[in-house]
Amino acid sequence: MSETSLTIPDLKERFLAPEGWTTAEISIKETGHHIHYGYGSPIRKDPKGVIILLQGLQEFTEKYYETAQFFITQGFAVVLFDWHYQGRSGRLKSNPHKRHSDGFDKDVTDLKTLIDNCIKPLYPDLPLYALSHSTGGNIALRYMIEYPDDFKAAGFSAPLMGINGLHLIPDFIMIGLLTVLKPFHKFYVPFGKNWEETARKSDGTDKFSSDPFRDAITNKWYLADPSLQGGAPTLGWLYHAYKSMAFLKKTYHLGKIKTPCFFALAGHDTIVHSQAVRDIIPALPATTSFILMEGCKHEILHELDPFRDALLYGFLKKIEW
Repeated sequence: MSETSLTIPDLKERFLAPEGWTTAEISIKETGHHIHYGYGSPIRKDPKGVIILLQGLQEFTEKYYETAQFFITQGFAVVLFDWHYQGRSGRLKSNPHKRHSDGFDKDVTDLKTLIDNCIKPLYPDLPLYALSHSTGGNIALRYMIEYPDDFKAAGFSAPLMGINGLHLIPDFIMIGLLTVLKPFHKFYVPFGKNWEETARKSDGTDKFSSDPFRDAITNKWYLADPSLQGGAPTLGWLYHAYKSMAFLKKTYHLGKIKTPCFFALAGHDTIVHSQAVRDIIPALPATTSFILMEGCKHEILHELDPFRDALLYGFLKKIEW
């Protein structure tokens, strides 16, 4: 499907779909999920590998067009996709704004099916690389535990291993509380609600990004195409996030990962707890490296160029290592 059939906001060309970009859908029988994805590659030469971008909570493929353009100019094919319950993928029928979850293991199954049934047939025999942000980073780690041979290298932007403001509460207490609240798992988290434009200032002064142009991308797409809009997560999402974080903190799980990893952490991240990420790094392969960028906010791939470039080129260095 061509992007010309969709409503496109008034954005600079670098924030729009790369030349030749194609979108498609896949239904996952094992999970009952419906996944929207898009892909593109260099126009005049064969790609040297495939970078699969695993987005964060309530993000969408269009938000990462600039990143896709960057990697295509570097000679890679790029695949973007929306997790179920957000973007153009399947939504919660009772309220499409709610970001629900059926379990992060289901997201791993969705990704494996997408890779085996869609990405590998499109780009046979090419090495695969994962670049993930926030919630996507948590799922990427889960994936590499279960399928340690699929990715040749992985990059992480502020992965979700702890939630700021809640990180002092032990995981087992949060899981116990959220287990008791199972009948209410499709309710919003406390103070959560449907999307509102005022939820994000979009001027580089909020908690997401210091770059006023990249910070504005989310709301510009939301206003241009209301079907993309997404509100807060549900108690069910929070429950499964805590279960997955607790799972990953067990070093015998992380010891199964063989993929060389590069982590970029934001020094001014008020969303995820960066120290929780640093705590797991010793359990990862010796090839793992990380950078902590002081002054950087949570959405590193949508931050000012010095922060963003440190992540992009650090990841490329890990690929070429």
